[in-house]
Amino acid sequence: MAKARTPIPDDVAAAVKFASDRTCCICRERGRAVQIHHVDEDPTNHGLANLAVLCLLCHNDTQMRGGFGRALRAPDVIVARDDWLETVARRRRMADEAAVQAGLGSPEAPRAVVQLDDAHHAIVSSPVAKPPHDKVLAGLPAMLTAARVLAQEAWDTGVTSQMNEATWDVVSVVADIWVRLARRYPADHFDGREPRDFFDAHLRERGEWHHLIAEPDGAGSGGTIIRIIAASAMLEEAQRMVEETVAALWSYEDAEGLNSWREAWRKA
Repeated sequence: MAKARTPIPDDVAAAVKFASDRTCCICRERGRAVQIHHVDEDPTNHGLANLAVLCLLCHNDTQMRGGFGRALRAPDVIVARDDWLETVARRRRMADEAAVQAGLGSPEAPRAVVQLDDAHHAIVSSPVAKPPHDKVLAGLPAMLTAARVLAQEAWDTGVTSQMNEATWDVVSVVADIWVRLARRYPADHFDGREPRDFFDAHLRERGEWHHLIAEPDGAGSGGTIIRIIAASAMLEEAQRMVEETVAALWSYEDAEGLNSWREAWRKA
């Protein structure tokens, strides 16, 4: 008899989605709607080792049984999940390294730290101050340059899989840049969604567009090079989104400064 499903604790669900960058560990398509899958199919086992983030399509593959459709088995999910978590962690290290080289801090909003003293009274320490607004904007071209330099070795290999992954590495850094900018907007400004979810949803729509128009003779007709073409187009889209957001945040009285920034950004 199947066990009755119990809700995944909010803190556990948040940690799992964050570690997976809110992205399916199987198809790894950014922006797809996702859900948390119980690897052992026990809906009451909410241990981190038993949870994986899957999109709706890939999650359906775990439910397939018999016929010509081969089920996505638990070992397959575990291998894909562990590899994807390491990829996400590596990309975040890459983004952090690029931010350090640009003289910037974390893109996430600083949070106050709450501790209890001996009398069990709350002590709230001040969050780390954000870099000045103008410093953040001025440092973004250097952050993009650092990310592209880190990816160049893989691009130079000419190997499709390595080139594609390196391009998505840079897209991830550009996403971090945009999240940094989005923190300058009021809370719940982006339709009540987390900025990264909002950004990824837009990229998903544009990604579908680029994949479709790149293969006029039908899906799969363009070969593996289509992955490179689509990934490169997505990087251009992400860079354009950053440029448009900076233009919106920039002082209207400093057109010359914005033009200089745009030149530096496009050069990067």
